[in-house]
Order: sequence, then C-alpha cells, then structure tokens
Amino acid sequence: GVEAEFTPWAGRLTVVPGLGLSLLDNRFVGTVPYEEIPIVSDGQELAFAAMPRVAIALRPWEFLTIRASVLRGFRPPTFDELFGDRGRIIGNAYLRPESATVADVGLRLRGAIKDHLRASCEFGAFASDTDDALVFLPNSRRIAGPANIGRTSVSGIALAGAAELLGHLSLSASATWMQSEIVEG
Repeated sequence: GVEAEFTPWAGRLTVVPGLGLSLLDNRFVGTVPYEEIPIVSDGQELAFAAMPRVAIALRPWEFLTIRASVLRGFRPPTFDELFGDRGRIIGNAYLRPESATVADVGLRLRGAIKDHLRASCEFGAFASDTDDALVFLPNSRRIAGPANIGRTSVSGIALAGAAELLGHLSLSASATWMQSEIVEG
C-alpha cells in the first residue's frame, strides 16, 4: 500500500491518507470463487481489492490531541482456514473473504509539572462493521472448523492513563468496554 503524511497549520494538524491493495491469485481452483463480492472481481484468476484509509490528528494546544480514523479493510481466508492443518483445524474451501469498515475517534490530554510529575489520559471510541466474518466453530470431536457467520458489529470505548513521578515511579492503567453482536447470519 501507499500513504502520505500532510502536516499543515504549523504541525498542529496531521492528515495521513492511504490506500492498500490486495491481489488474489487463485490458480489452484481456476477462478476466484468470490465473484458475488463487489470489491473483488468478476471471477477471474486474478482479483484486486482496494482498501482506502485516512487518519487525522489535531493538536490545537500542546496539552490536547484529537484524533480520528476510518478504513475499509479486506481479508481473504488463510491457507489453514481453507485447507486445515491435518490436526485440530478442518479446512473449508468455500469460505468468503471478510470485508470491514472500521472507525475510531479519541482525545488525549497530557501535562507536566516541571520535572516532578508527568501525566496523560486518553479516551477513545471505536466501531467495526464486518461482512462475512470468519470464525472457528468447534464440532463434537473438539476439532475447529472455520465458517462465515455473516455480518457482525463491534463497538466500544477505551480509557487509559499514565503518570510518572520524579522520573522514577511510573503508573499506568487502562480499561476497555466492548459490545459485539452478530447482525445477520
């Protein structure tokens, strides 16, 4: 993939657009078996998937950073997911690739009292919407097999804090709350 970084406004604003490309080369089966998925191709041996992304960070004051990002992702099944590992994973040659839209926003506060105390606190929120999510499902023999379960949604919030006292004592803590659901499938 490619990306560029722009820092206008005396470095207080950073914009990083990018574009990732995936190439599927499927000569084993003969055609790419994902022709119904619009981000791939029309059933040829070779297929491309474009994955655009952009991240923005704004630092209006030295103590405050506001950030946001969004991306469109694509993940074809792995070799083990398709063909298994001849042990604990049964392969599934009919898997479809996952595609997802992911977004997050965040706020970071930081400050210092001379060299005695430095502290930061960060809050963030995120959301992910995935089509054709790949999961491993166990069978009665305790052997897992991959399957596409449809559309899923994951969202949550995260909070982190850190402090350093006199340059010798460091404390940090973080917490994340997530909610996930299978939307259809």
